[in-house]
Amino acid sequence: SDEILLIAPCHSVHTFGMGYAIDVAFVGREGRVLESYENVPPWRLRKCAGAYAVLERRALEKDMSESSDEDRFEKGDEIELCVRK
Repeated sequence: SDEILLIAPCHSVHTFGMGYAIDVAFVGREGRVLESYENVPPWRLRKCAGAYAVLERRALEKDMSESSDEDRFEKGDEIELCVRK
């Protein structure tokens, strides 16, 4: 699936009970990726002090022939966040 879940406000996530690995990006209020983790397996915890939001998605397949560097969450990337109440 190409879906990305935005959780805000949030500075930690867990994969307890999940049946698959996820990619995670912690994003600051200014929209910059502060930390990113690929292939976080089930039953793990990740956190990032100073994060405002988290982006989560099912981990990309290891066969990178179908994905590019643009598909990855990289530290320092800029993300445009539009969060409404």
